[in-house]
Amino acid sequence: MAHEDVRAGGHAPAQAVAKEVIASGIRVNVVAPGPTETGVAARTPEALRAGFRDPRVRPYAAPRRYPRSPPFS
Repeated sequence: MAHEDVRAGGHAPAQAVAKEVIASGIRVNVVAPGPTETGVAARTPEALRAGFRDPRVRPYAAPRRYPRSPPFS
């Protein structure tokens, strides 16, 4: 399954729930980090990885940059 499919699979249900609960003042958020340095990312073709060296683009993140769970308020 492609990475984009997985991300869309997380966003679509969140959007549906958000539309249902917005009238109650409830907001729905999805935590979806960008590219992360993992075993799968190591197989990314060099031509694509080169695009992340552009200073205008957020680089691959190290897995340790993300907390175990998102902060809730």
